[in-house]
Amino acid sequence: VTGTLASFASYAVGFFARPLGGIIFGHFGDRLGRKSTLVATLVMMGAATCLVGLLPTYAQIGLWAPALLVLLRRLKRGMLVTQDNLAAVSRLPLLGFMPDLGDVKMGPGSVDVNVGGTVVQPASFAEIVRLHRVLTRNLHGALVMVSADGQEGTSLLAQLLALRSAATAKKVLLVDLNLRHSFLTRCNDAKPAAWNLAARLGKAKGDRWSDVIVTLGDSGVDLLPAPADRETLKELSTVPQVQAWLDKLTSHYEHIVIDASPLAALNRQNADPVALAAAAARTAVVVQTGVT
Repeated sequence: VTGTLASFASYAVGFFARPLGGIIFGHFGDRLGRKSTLVATLVMMGAATCLVGLLPTYAQIGLWAPALLVLLRRLKRGMLVTQDNLAAVSRLPLLGFMPDLGDVKMGPGSVDVNVGGTVVQPASFAEIVRLHRVLTRNLHGALVMVSADGQEGTSLLAQLLALRSAATAKKVLLVDLNLRHSFLTRCNDAKPAAWNLAARLGKAKGDRWSDVIVTLGDSGVDLLPAPADRETLKELSTVPQVQAWLDKLTSHYEHIVIDASPLAALNRQNADPVALAAAAARTAVVVQTGVT
């Protein structure tokens, strides 16, 4: 019984070590840079692996042997857990990760982060630049951001990606179809608008939705606010209609970033995220540790 309890205890240590590692290395990542912190964690993992092989036996140092083994194992597997674990569990290709940005303020065409009293723009962070490069490589059309629960931060990531596209001289449209919160519409000081999608799909190709699209200051990003009419939601429930709508927009914009409703909010009051994903050129599923 004692041995069994000790075995379970070695696994239980990980539940405490992982958040501790996130707090420690997250702090140093923000202060010293994420690249140097990543290198340090990889060196520590390698060192812990080597030291496991060099540990003395129980006969030589007694209880220190299992105690040091647990410590090194947790150092290697507990505190330094990587995003590869997430990929293994979800069975989806892992495109990248976005760190916790901390004190974020979203406004019309902007995302600001307060770091030690200094306001910075995270759209230029290395992780965001890399995510944007991976998600938009050879993209001409719509990129749909979808999540499971709705608390994973798709709205923030969608606006960051749109700002990054604008910074690379792309003509970009940000679309708010996350009708569970309509956060993009609200944070950009816009109001839901009647799309009248069925009527617009019958118009000439030159129609640019100029009566509902909002230009977000000098950011270079246009916003299509959340639809306020139920007829549009009905039109967006089938893949052919969504495809026809996206074709209209693609004729005017190089990148279209869509913040879709979460899968948990799939109902008649929301645009169908599955239909959006099926019709879009690319779809990214956003997950968050402890939420999804």
